[in-house]
Amino acid sequence: MTQPDWQQIEADFRYWAFYRYYQGPYANVHSNTLRFCLSLLASAEPIRDRKAVIEWHRHYKKKKAQAEFKRITARSLRRQFSHLQNGKES
Repeated sequence: MTQPDWQQIEADFRYWAFYRYYQGPYANVHSNTLRFCLSLLASAEPIRDRKAVIEWHRHYKKKKAQAEFKRITARSLRRQFSHLQNGKES
């Protein structure tokens, strides 16, 4: 498996940063257009510490994989024990 290049890591980080600004500090801005613009400007600031962003990417990728594993496991368990939820015993 190849390592993602810097452009992809930066794109993922900026997407995440936009979401964090939109849901966090600018959540109480009443105008959706202004809220969007402020979040976009904040997430487009120059990256000061490339190593920290790469470390964030590793952590984010791991967290994302763990969430996917939990989702798949929960779905599998629901299927496996669905007969118990329906009140039927085999």
